[in-house]
Amino acid sequence: MYAAMTPQWAGTLLGLLEVAMIPIPFVFWRYGAKIRAKSPAIRALREEQDRLDAKRAKYQKKLEKKRQGEAENAKTEEVGVLEKAAGD
Repeated sequence: MYAAMTPQWAGTLLGLLEVAMIPIPFVFWRYGAKIRAKSPAIRALREEQDRLDAKRAKYQKKLEKKRQGEAENAKTEEVGVLEKAAGD
């Protein structure tokens, strides 16, 4: 179809298609949040992200507790070494 047109009409067709597509980015900018909220794929990604965030927070809490326990053990060992040295 495009090859059968004269160059003037071919250029006009492309120009009209471009003009017809001008509002598309503005529509996505304006209604993008509503479109994403209705999307099942985005909802699944958000749920997955929430699950991973909860898992990461749980791991960080566990790691912090472990480090705190190691610090207390180090203090206890240090006190024991000092008491031993004082007793000698």
